[in-house]
Amino acid sequence: MAVDPRARCVLLAAQLGGDGRTEHNRITRGALGRGGNASRHKVYSRRDPWINSANNVSTPTVAGGMCARANGEFQRIYTAFIRQLICAVQTGDAMSEYAIRPLGAATWDAFVQLAEKHNGVWNGCWCTWFHPACAEKGGSPGGNRAYKERLVREGKAHAALVFDGDLAVAWCEYGSPEELPNIYHLKEYNAGLDKAPDYRLTCFFVDRNYRRKGVAAVALRGALDLIAKEGGGVVEAYPQDTLGKRTSGSFLYNGTRSLFEKAGFGYERSKGKNHCVMRKTVSPG
Repeated sequence: MAVDPRARCVLLAAQLGGDGRTEHNRITRGALGRGGNASRHKVYSRRDPWINSANNVSTPTVAGGMCARANGEFQRIYTAFIRQLICAVQTGDAMSEYAIRPLGAATWDAFVQLAEKHNGVWNGCWCTWFHPACAEKGGSPGGNRAYKERLVREGKAHAALVFDGDLAVAWCEYGSPEELPNIYHLKEYNAGLDKAPDYRLTCFFVDRNYRRKGVAAVALRGALDLIAKEGGGVVEAYPQDTLGKRTSGSFLYNGTRSLFEKAGFGYERSKGKNHCVMRKTVSPG
């Protein structure tokens, strides 16, 4: 699962005629700081004369024959290039720190430990909201836990669990529409549906001690990798469209539109007041 950001930097830099090693070194200093860990440092530094914001590139001096002043078409290409390099370093660093394991009988206890630490998650939901209705569901936290465990052991509940060592610290729930039928704004969603997806991504959860460190992106990447191993297909998600505004994490159980855009999802349509439908086709892996 580990990603080598240096290899990605070399490839990206080569497309613009730059020196990948030089680019990686500059990105590492600007994006990660002296500590070299993307999960513990801001991605951008306003003090760095090389980049003055996430959207504007100042007058860079870059090895490999690049222009000294970014403007016009070059500025657009260069800015996109910088963002990709920063993403490469950040994603590579995060993926190298964590491991992905599928939710199942072998990882159930780790899932329980994470859920119990947070009081069963969302008032004792135990990540059962999107599953089909049944007698066990919704009556009590204990009933929800028993329902989830039964589904997991029957192979009817799926998720990518993010592990830090032996500790589960996050998950991304996925499954077929039959496995996860209970999405919000269902009437509106069905009215605009042409063809159902093969998979849905319905729920993220991150340990309180690991939030704002890029772990949700690791969980998403893990879910897509597991889907690829299962044969791939059309994957659909319903994230919050925050429009760049800071939003409470309690409303981001579906993730954000920008998170999915970075993972290659395309916008399909709006759903409800603040959510949207996004899709990506995953090739078999």
